[in-house]
Amino acid sequence: MQEIEDFLMGRLGAEERILFKQKILTDPSLAVEVELYREIARGTNLLDRAGLKQRLQQLEDRIRKDLGE
Repeated sequence: MQEIEDFLMGRLGAEERILFKQKILTDPSLAVEVELYREIARGTNLLDRAGLKQRLQQLEDRIRKDLGE
């Protein structure tokens, strides 16, 4: 849902954000969906970090090999 993504990414204006928070408080299924999106975003972020760390380590290893260290 685009509105959830916009909410979580901070792309809603102040009034829209307040209205969406009110929706979350009054709609339990929406609250669950928002939390699910939040968890997915956190997991994706952690995976992205792990992948980036691995790629940086590989690059560092390649540079050291090229420099003869």
